[in-house]
Amino acid sequence: MTPEELSKLDYAGAQDMLTSYATTLKLYEKDIEQTRSESLLWRQRADAAAAKGVSVLEQTARQQADELDRKLHTLEAEAAVIRRDVEQLREALPLLKAKQRAVDPDALLAELSMITGVDPDAAANIEAERKALDQSAVEAELAALKKKMGL
Repeated sequence: MTPEELSKLDYAGAQDMLTSYATTLKLYEKDIEQTRSESLLWRQRADAAAAKGVSVLEQTARQQADELDRKLHTLEAEAAVIRRDVEQLREALPLLKAKQRAVDPDALLAELSMITGVDPDAAANIEAERKALDQSAVEAELAALKKKMGL
């Protein structure tokens, strides 16, 4: 699983994917164990056929055991990939949960506006008007002081 794939997941999606992958991994492990025991059984049959001198049965049993060994290697390789993905998902879950808790400032502002009934844009306009009034009052006082000083 690539980091890009992990970054696109949300927490709930990652949990669902982890559960799915873990279930699949358990099925693979059962298949691996069953294939391993079947391969062992066919090897024992080949040894028994060799001991009795039946080469045709021995050859057939060894072919069957070899086929099961190839299947076993394939299953083990696929299980290793799934196991790696499960570990990556387990490591990513806390990060995804923390990312889920992150505060969206715009959403928070919208909620606050709804609760207080004050439009944030209107509040900004009021603040700008107040600053302009304060500035004009300062300029008026400065002009009065200059007039008083004769400048």
